[in-house]
Amino acid sequence: MAHYAVTLIDHQNEKSTARFPGAELTSGNIAAQLGLMTALDSARAGITEGTQNRSYVQTAEADGSAAIPSAPSAAIEKKWMVTYVDDTTGKTHRLEIPTADEAFLLANTESLDLAGTEGAAFVTAFENYVVVDGHTVTIQSVVIVYRNL
Repeated sequence: MAHYAVTLIDHQNEKSTARFPGAELTSGNIAAQLGLMTALDSARAGITEGTQNRSYVQTAEADGSAAIPSAPSAAIEKKWMVTYVDDTTGKTHRLEIPTADEAFLLANTESLDLAGTEGAAFVTAFENYVVVDGHTVTIQSVVIVYRNL
């Protein structure tokens, strides 16, 4: 199984990494998988405030920026907690993405507006890229949490 990982920097120059499980890379699917990773990363960037410091797929790494984000509210302790389910087994999984952008919260909730442009783009990109044990997944919720793990 391949993993796409991205490390973000917050306004205090702290770093945190989100890891997304994906399909095994083969010569037959690498172009498609890289396209899906690019779409996922673009959608992730649309709902977070941090500066992308580094990203990598399995052992291939790509350095990003060491720049402090311009948004003073960018904080690694402010995360999107994505809850998703394996479509075959029904098993629930979670992952966290640092520097959540509160501008995309559904009014009066702690949930990402999944019907909004940025939220819908993230759901589509996530569900197209992420696989668990070869199975597709479906996002159940994306909520903001405040903690440092």
